Amino acid sequence: EIEIHPSQDQLSQRNFELKSFKGLRKEVKKVAEKFNWSTIEATNNSDWAFATVSNQKMVVKPMFFKSHIMPNVVDMNLKDAVYLLEAMGVKVRCIGRGKVRSQSIDPGLKIYKGTQVVIQLAS
Repeated sequence: EIEIHPSQDQLSQRNFELKSFKGLRKEVKKVAEKFNWSTIEATNNSDWAFATVSNQKMVVKPMFFKSHIMPNVVDMNLKDAVYLLEAMGVKVRCIGRGKVRSQSIDPGLKIYKGTQVVIQLAS
């Protein structure tokens, strides 16, 4: 009996089909370059981006944050989430490994310097 498995490239493409990414715009664009995805990007002045991927095309949209308002860091990688939150004066406690799956303070709520947020991670 012969088993045929998809190539590593096929697995990589399949794993990222219909996914989204949040983070620093330059890092989001590196993902597109790595997988040779074409990108559609709105002109913006934001260092942060939200990208959706479908059929090997990435649409990159700007993300803007207001000081003293809790951002939505769900789906960000740990490095980007901690960087953003600490830059806002928030203390971050992390549980788990992987991408952010939940946060203890809802997005849009008012936050103050020194506020602690717990972010739960999952692979």
